[in-house]
Amino acid sequence: MSDANSRGAIFTEIWRKHIWPGESRSGPGSGVARTAPLRAALEAFLEREQPQLFYDAPCGDFLWMQHVKLPARTHYLGADIVAPMIKDLQRRYTTPARAFGVTDIVAAPPPACDIWLCRESLFHLTLTDAQAVIAHWRTSTIPIFLATTSPTVTENHDIATGAWRPLNLERAPFNLGPPSETLPDGAPADPHKCIGVWRR
Repeated sequence: MSDANSRGAIFTEIWRKHIWPGESRSGPGSGVARTAPLRAALEAFLEREQPQLFYDAPCGDFLWMQHVKLPARTHYLGADIVAPMIKDLQRRYTTPARAFGVTDIVAAPPPACDIWLCRESLFHLTLTDAQAVIAHWRTSTIPIFLATTSPTVTENHDIATGAWRPLNLERAPFNLGPPSETLPDGAPADPHKCIGVWRR
């Protein structure tokens, strides 16, 4: 089994069996109540930036994002490695301004877009795979990258794919430096966690 197939199998099994607890099969961080502060901040951020294409990858099961009001001219593209989940989202939520696709963000470069949101994903990946995702952004033309980061973490440790630990994207091996701003996204297990905003 290739690395990509292995990642797909791991995250599809987590989704199918609802292994991560909470109202969302994408994990406790994808619940509606938990994301209330982030949703408000993200709406204000997107209204200010006015992106034409907002890329949300991985998008998870769309439970919380469906409640985010996007600017009138913004198109949304959600992508995830879990193929049966994406098939369901395509059936339920596709509109002229909203589309979904199956993507492995570790192996595949992102599409041309204005903003890439990569929330609560890298901390489930090995350091090598997480670095590959960051490298895709660095070699793209996407001007703004939003990703989950934990500023209080002093050293980034490795894990097996599908496990979890907090990551500080300012530190090695990512070395993105301080974000230009942050959006609130704390959790009981990691109250300082936020969405960092990195710009070219």
